[in-house]
Amino acid sequence: MNVNELIVREGDSLRAVLAALDRPGPAVAIAIDGSGAYRGLIDAGSIEQAIADGHGLDAPATAALLKDAPGFSALLDGARRPVGYDTPAASQRIPVAEPSLSGNEMKYVTECIETRWISSQGPFVRRFEAEIASRLGVAADRVLAVSNGTVALHLAIVALGIGPGDEVLVPDLTFAASINTVIQAGATPVIVDVDRASWNMDPAAAAAAITPRTKAIMPVHLYGQPAEMDALLALAERHKLLIIE
Repeated sequence: MNVNELIVREGDSLRAVLAALDRPGPAVAIAIDGSGAYRGLIDAGSIEQAIADGHGLDAPATAALLKDAPGFSALLDGARRPVGYDTPAASQRIPVAEPSLSGNEMKYVTECIETRWISSQGPFVRRFEAEIASRLGVAADRVLAVSNGTVALHLAIVALGIGPGDEVLVPDLTFAASINTVIQAGATPVIVDVDRASWNMDPAAAAAAITPRTKAIMPVHLYGQPAEMDALLALAERHKLLIIE
């Protein structure tokens, strides 16, 4: 849960804070002042105590401030602004990556369901292929949308004629499909180390792994961090290798 979803203003009423607490996630609100600086925590118990002390629901949030809440702590920056929080549950789960679904995803998925285009071809698939073809400057029939990245990699390898007896360089920090698709095509994956800065394929390590059987290099751009494509493209050109990106 985003920390901003937990924040209330110190001038908000206890009634408003109760409404803010009525949501999934930690049963705690983080109170801030007018400058955004941390003021304290509020939970249902502290609101009950404030009411017991004679405060009404229209009293400001400051009437129910806690110094701390068991099992919860707000993480603050140098200006004491909340930037995160920690709970026993939160400390058990650190997502490697999370999707960004802040655009029209729900609208488009709903449209697919309502129009019954939920498999095979459809307006969105054709539009996607056409826009990719336009971006690449190729004919529309040169672009094929498939169900996932594993299928895309496998088809690319087969389309390039890579098979038994051939080797493909893959990074050692990647999703299993990078290696599985090479094996599925009958070729041999050669696992290459990544560099410390980007966690992507190290061009020097790739150069050292090339043999007479090497046919392609499969760089993987990990978690939005691009591989060193200039160096890898130059390496592929020098050794007349294919790039599967």
